[in-house]
Amino acid sequence: MADIKNFGLVGIADDVQLGKAGPRLKVNNSVVEARTSDETGLVNIRAANGVADSDVVVVSQLTNEVNLLSNAITNSIVSDGFHLVLGNATAFGDSWANGAVPLTDTVKVSDAVDKMNLILGKLVPASPPTFPNSQNFAITSVGSSPVLASGVTDYTSSGLTAGSSVTRITGTVSSNNTIAQVGPGDSGTMSLYLDGTVVGSHTLTGSGDNGTYSGLVIAGQAAYPAATPGFWTSVNVSVSAATVSSAGIHSIKVGDTAGGSTANTVFVKDSMTSSPVVTDGVAQNSNGTVAYSSGVAHYNTGASLSVSGKISNLSGQTYYNGNPLAISGSNSIFSTQSYSYATLGITTPIPQNTTAATTFTPAIVNVNGTNIATSGTITLTATNVNGTGTVGNSTIILVKNGTAPATAVDEMSVPVTGLGSSPNSNNAIRVGMATGDTPSNSRTTWVQSASLNAWDAAVVGGVLSCNQTNYTTGYLPAGPNLSSQNSTQYVTFAFQRAPLSLFKINVTGTYAGVWISLPGVSDNSGTSPNAIGGAWWNAFKSYNGAGVPGGVGDTLAGCALGTVMSGSTGIFQITFGSASSSSATSNMILVRFRLNAGQSISALSFTN
Repeated sequence: MADIKNFGLVGIADDVQLGKAGPRLKVNNSVVEARTSDETGLVNIRAANGVADSDVVVVSQLTNEVNLLSNAITNSIVSDGFHLVLGNATAFGDSWANGAVPLTDTVKVSDAVDKMNLILGKLVPASPPTFPNSQNFAITSVGSSPVLASGVTDYTSSGLTAGSSVTRITGTVSSNNTIAQVGPGDSGTMSLYLDGTVVGSHTLTGSGDNGTYSGLVIAGQAAYPAATPGFWTSVNVSVSAATVSSAGIHSIKVGDTAGGSTANTVFVKDSMTSSPVVTDGVAQNSNGTVAYSSGVAHYNTGASLSVSGKISNLSGQTYYNGNPLAISGSNSIFSTQSYSYATLGITTPIPQNTTAATTFTPAIVNVNGTNIATSGTITLTATNVNGTGTVGNSTIILVKNGTAPATAVDEMSVPVTGLGSSPNSNNAIRVGMATGDTPSNSRTTWVQSASLNAWDAAVVGGVLSCNQTNYTTGYLPAGPNLSSQNSTQYVTFAFQRAPLSLFKINVTGTYAGVWISLPGVSDNSGTSPNAIGGAWWNAFKSYNGAGVPGGVGDTLAGCALGTVMSGSTGIFQITFGSASSSSATSNMILVRFRLNAGQSISALSFTN
């Protein structure tokens, strides 16, 4: 074909052969194909690298792009969102404008996700704290100050040593606290461990999980937070009545496969649940100085007692960390005194299961009551981890020290108050007189340490009584045997005051008669010719209202003004009528009591 160039050529057929027997360009259903001359196959077409979006891509260009992409993946250039950009939103008919998060085509995918996640994080409520939320279970210890006994089996490798303080139980184990509102409350398996072994467990599903599973308690399963349900679920976890079969040292904890685990809570199960039992005996250790009253010795200062005995139930797996024995005295005969294991000769740490009666070294009790005149007994109180046990000793301890209180009688110091101070302000004292209701006014000085006459009433332990007691046994300090004393007994008190025509007797107790005497007046036959026995006026009878009691015509010689004395407790006024103690010998006033068997007076005073 001639080399002709015709640039205006149009209308070429849909099958053009290039050269003689050359390849052909053929249109097949609007697709241009390069074929062999016989149209049996396709031939290659070569072209430059494509530039525009609609350009043909040649193999070399495609290979290069594939290699670049492969290298990028291999070199992690675009393997994650920290390197991929969002891309051209406009090319896909979209825009990054007007969103909650400002975005552009070149923003990294990771940055975009992070920004959106921050926005969502402000909208989604916080999840419940993950179990156990840095908490552990606590167990309430039962009993008083328990410490570990020696030889106790340790089931949990606790490292506890004998004598150390422990948490003590005697039955099943329960926590005294709840780990509340923790999560996740809808997944994971909760397990209760005893000494490292699972004893109860439950897999959380998110609903219907509340219950007790062999001591593991799941409760309060609820949406979290309650105000915005639908996001999270929380539960409350505790331990209740988990079985602990063997006495010894144990531990519990709870673990969560979706959370964490509490630390081991160590405790001791104790097999001993009995209170202590104590026996006793008492003897005098030292009598110190003694004070006498009515010929009966009383401890005064420096006295001490020796108390012996045994204590049972000292220990199970624990024992009491304190003084195991206290000794107290009734009526304040001495202050309560406590004794340590060492003082009692009991070695610590105490071996486990020391329940048999254990003899203790005799305890020395100091009799240290002050300003008292009384009698009392001692009580021993033993303490173990379960409680206390007491025993009272029947031996009666007599104590007289200092000034007797108003609730006691001191035979040498009966209070006289409000009656002046002339010729002195002394209290009333006991004087010795003959027997009978109204003996002569002859009297002797009373000696407290002297033996009693058969008719003398006794003041012992602050009580004035018709006394027929044998003090040789059952009393400390030991005293005389008064069992042969008369069944009718007397006591006479004397005091000096002037001028005095009236006074009151304040008495607590029972008595059979009371007589008053003004020596030199009542025994003056010219002044009081009808005085009983020639010297006494009767407080059980009323004053006749005129002159001196026992005067002419007053055969009863009554001296009670108002209520007469009748042998009972009360405040009674005594009158001398027209007489006065100023006329009495040495201004002396005598008050005489008669007491029959079984009668006693616990308080006595003379007042205005």
